Amino acid sequence: MVIQQAKGVQWQTGDQACAVRKKRKIACGKVVQSNSSRAVVAFTQVPKFAVQKGDKVLPASSKAKTDQREPATTRGSSYSSAHDSREGRGDKFDITGGFNAGFSLFFPMLDIQFALSPSIALGLRPHFFRLTATTTSLTSFGGHLTFNYYSKKNYKGLWVQIGPGFYTVAVTGLGSENSTAFGGIATLGWRLRFKSGFNIGIGAGATFISAISSNIVVIEFDGFRPTLALDLGFTF
Repeated sequence: MVIQQAKGVQWQTGDQACAVRKKRKIACGKVVQSNSSRAVVAFTQVPKFAVQKGDKVLPASSKAKTDQREPATTRGSSYSSAHDSREGRGDKFDITGGFNAGFSLFFPMLDIQFALSPSIALGLRPHFFRLTATTTSLTSFGGHLTFNYYSKKNYKGLWVQIGPGFYTVAVTGLGSENSTAFGGIATLGWRLRFKSGFNIGIGAGATFISAISSNIVVIEFDGFRPTLALDLGFTF
């Protein structure tokens, strides 16, 4: 976070500072760079809300012998300035790979998420699976658009994921059929994230798929189904 230097007493390297909005502290940290026109604050305490342009930066201690400084200004987006400095990395994106399993299905899973705020991320979960028998095969691909909430910060802590999805289903055997189904997913889990960006997620919940009819095979994975997900990923 870059802040403006006032004409009077200026911020010095090592000063403790807090971003304040409407008398409420949003984040606190230390000045890591300073010159006559600006200073750079690295926020080490996780902010509850993203620091925004115009937030005031004040001394962390009420006993500090310094005056109120100018309103903060950001380099780039208001979210990235606060979020990037928490651990010295962006952590805007998270890409994971794992599996999703239920009573009747077990298939690989890819999950791509983009952080919208310090605790909310928008995700995309494409999927593909294929089931084969002696004379028949069933192929499906599609995905979910997901809303992800994390209790601590992005990609860490209690994890809630919900979102709508669609599936294309192709059946071949004694003839061929194609159909489209719609549905959704809701899971509750936990994600453990390390400073390196490596993270592990586990969740359980339910998946819904609208009715799929076929004259070739009996399809039994539509409707509400319990689901268990496990994945490994990396943030950047």
